[in-house]
Amino acid sequence: MFKSFYGMTFNSFDKSLLESYAFKSKDHEQMLSRLEYLKNARGIGLFTAPPGSGKTFTLRCFSKSLNPNLYQLSYICLSTVSVTEFYQQFCHEALKQRIVVHYNCEGLSVEEAKNYIYSRIELTGAARSIIDESAVHAVANFCQGTPRIINSVMTNALILGSQLKKNSIDSEVILSACNSLSLS
Repeated sequence: MFKSFYGMTFNSFDKSLLESYAFKSKDHEQMLSRLEYLKNARGIGLFTAPPGSGKTFTLRCFSKSLNPNLYQLSYICLSTVSVTEFYQQFCHEALKQRIVVHYNCEGLSVEEAKNYIYSRIELTGAARSIIDESAVHAVANFCQGTPRIINSVMTNALILGSQLKKNSIDSEVILSACNSLSLS
């Protein structure tokens, strides 16, 4: 419904977005660089970040460059423990010594979050004008650099905006979208 209203060819805030459309954030680039190093150095990489920060998506992007006959990529999600707890509970000395790379994602900066939102909108063929600048700033601040939360807020805002027949999503629509996420 909102796609046709805003002239979008698809929902670019959906989690099934193709890897070729990856937003090149600092964290994304840093993780890819370290994964490339691991590919040649062989060893264990430890990537940490809050849920929704793009770790799995970056691994999906990287895995596309691997020959499955030559490389094995294993992903263990430990979202219930902190890095310190992980080391204390799961890492004996031999395993610790095999962790070749450790990177802690910082999340999107406010500027990266704004660029992320605009790039996602433009990716669909829609104009930047479907959302005003104050609304983009509100999303960036509310979501604290977490792409998954940005995607949820923007999808809800697009739905609400189209229902309200808003040609341009404003801060009020963003606030409503954020409130609806807080309630669920």
